[in-house]
Amino acid sequence: MSESDGFFGGIKKILFKDESVSETTASSTSEQPKSNSPAVTIPATMESSSLSPDERMKEKVYKLLESLNQPGCDFLELWNATKENGEPTASSLKATFNTLKYVDKSLTKEKIITSGNYYKDELAKAIDSELNSKQTEKQQLEEEKQTKRQNLSAKVSDIEAQLKDLQEKLASTKEELSKIDADYEPKLKDIDQKMAIGKTTINTILQQMQSIITIVEKEF
Repeated sequence: MSESDGFFGGIKKILFKDESVSETTASSTSEQPKSNSPAVTIPATMESSSLSPDERMKEKVYKLLESLNQPGCDFLELWNATKENGEPTASSLKATFNTLKYVDKSLTKEKIITSGNYYKDELAKAIDSELNSKQTEKQQLEEEKQTKRQNLSAKVSDIEAQLKDLQEKLASTKEELSKIDADYEPKLKDIDQKMAIGKTTINTILQQMQSIITIVEKEF
């Protein structure tokens, strides 16, 4: 079995994807050789849907360790059997160890230590691998965040520049509008004045012409 299909594939699904816990554990357990050792169970308190994040993570780790359970009695059976009656103590561990020896004659102190170190080391390696993966994912998100921040900042700067240009154009147009009367009023007054003078002059000339015509009509 490859590393990704076995332990390391399982740890990733169990520790970081809730929906994969049952499927992964069942799959991993079905691949283990049949054992005559007592069934390893997780304390009922660990199966509650109201677990805290820390307790839920511990439950996942316990299920992972079950999937790694090797044939026969070893550290995992000793630990879980002792946990059934509370937190492990020297006396409870010794009592459970002696009980398990009746089930599996091959159980020894050395086997407990060796298998315990095996489970501990494999779990540590798997978690380190997963944490490294999560760190990479985090770094990618940070880079994506930074890139997006830069793009949006550039866009904001561009829009601000456009707004500044529009504001300057608006101010210039308003100023031009405010001067329109001052620019055209003198010209309009000049035209009105010329028109008035022109009318006066024309009327005077027309009157003179009419006078001449009247004189001619009467005196000639």
